[in-house]
Amino acid sequence: MTTKVIKDLFERGKYQEVLDQLVKLETQKNGTSLTRNEQIEHTIFHSFALQALGQFEQGLQVATTTRKKIQKTKNTQLLLALLSAEIRALLELEKMDDVYTLITEGDALLKKLPVINQESGSFWIYLFKLTKAISFLDKDKPDLALDHLRQALAGFEKFGTPNYIAETIYSFGRFYYQKTKDNMALEYYQRAFTLYERLDHKLGMGSVSIGIGHIYLHKGEYDAMLEHYQRSLTYAEESGNPIKIAWALGCVGWTYFLRWKLDTALEYYQRALALAETTSSKKLIASIELSKGIIYHMKGELNNSLNCLQRSLTLHEAREDDIQTALVLHYLIRLMLDRKELLQAKSYLDQFQKINARTPSKHIELRCRLAEALILKQSPRMVNKAQAQTTLKQIVTEETFKWRWDDAMFGLFHLCELLVFEAKATGELEVWEELKTFIEQFYIQAQHKKKLMFIGEVLVLKAKIAMIEGELHQALAFLDQAKTVATENDIILLKDKVEAEEQRLEADLDKWNELIRNNASLQDRFRQAQMEEYLKKAQHLITHLT
Repeated sequence: MTTKVIKDLFERGKYQEVLDQLVKLETQKNGTSLTRNEQIEHTIFHSFALQALGQFEQGLQVATTTRKKIQKTKNTQLLLALLSAEIRALLELEKMDDVYTLITEGDALLKKLPVINQESGSFWIYLFKLTKAISFLDKDKPDLALDHLRQALAGFEKFGTPNYIAETIYSFGRFYYQKTKDNMALEYYQRAFTLYERLDHKLGMGSVSIGIGHIYLHKGEYDAMLEHYQRSLTYAEESGNPIKIAWALGCVGWTYFLRWKLDTALEYYQRALALAETTSSKKLIASIELSKGIIYHMKGELNNSLNCLQRSLTLHEAREDDIQTALVLHYLIRLMLDRKELLQAKSYLDQFQKINARTPSKHIELRCRLAEALILKQSPRMVNKAQAQTTLKQIVTEETFKWRWDDAMFGLFHLCELLVFEAKATGELEVWEELKTFIEQFYIQAQHKKKLMFIGEVLVLKAKIAMIEGELHQALAFLDQAKTVATENDIILLKDKVEAEEQRLEADLDKWNELIRNNASLQDRFRQAQMEEYLKKAQHLITHLT
């Protein structure tokens, strides 16, 4: 009866109550009446419950100690269950070499079994398959996870284990999210949430809510995104898992960042970091420090930004995570260029290029090229500026913005500055035609993706170009559209910017009409439109939105 109670509590996500029951059982005399297999199952529940409460090292120790004691047992299923518990703890502790070693050991055990569907207790085999799938998803290798997810779902449905059915369906959502199929991901997330909700499984509900929030972020629906992130925070706090609470705090903070409420965002990240410091998750701490570094950069607190980014870099380097290390290096290069520290920017670029050479990733390769272009753009030599312009034009293509649209958008605004430089040098407006084609592509994509801040920035850019070309009524129309986007979506920073641009244009209409009548030079029109000042501010903004 006690085993049934523990199993029921476990399936409903009542992890602290599972631990309480196990402690109670140990103090009872009849606890010795348990069979050997029941004792091992209790150990499995004990390990998973500890992990669910954020105690990964303790959970790992419990599973490892028991597995070593029964290593020679013929009960392959229970060995696989203990391996699953160890692998999940090791994933959180980011010991990937050990993860792959245990997966290999589990695969060897599976090969010794005859027909697994006929094996008594083979539920644990499907748990191992789900755990393998999760390890692949955690390392952003979704294609390797798919078959294991299908097998796990079929097995859990056969055994009628709703908590693991929910976790597998949630993992299918992660699979489709990583494949950038947001609608499919959302469908699976919602199915998983319904199952977890029936179980009143707080930890599961919290994890799924974060996934749903990510989908609404992609869709540009910030109100829905914030609602789900806040739900996740509530569920995480009820579950008692400090790592899940810290992640949820960070997600809520990011929503306020996108609303441009930087101080509120920073408050959430400070709370998240204080909690993360109590855990052993270097990945979590490094992620929070990166976000804080970005916010401090936006606030103009460059020293604070540098401290946060350097700590994030150190932690990711210690984790030997090239993808995250490269991402932090990219932001450090942007920061160094803002600090006018070109030599240090080049030093970070050297590190970046070494990662790019040893780690095949189109995301790393793209951001490395972007960083190279930014540094070349700072050069006083025309040949370097021309090379930067060529690289940015290659990046700002239809194919690029299909898979890394935000980075391509970032490149577009730096390309604009180089084209302005070229137009001023040559006195020709022809360069605008190519630029306007790119801008229109991005405007259409920004609308499709509901990237609200980007839509506003592109409209302001289109207004500036219309001014320079003498189309003042069109410029006012673009600014009016940008103001509508900002007002309807409560984007205060964009609204203030657009209103300032409207007031400036209306106040300077006589000057503009005179410039147009007199066929003024491009240099004079650029000066009157304050084009270069605007591009600098827009680059600074988009640097951090990407």
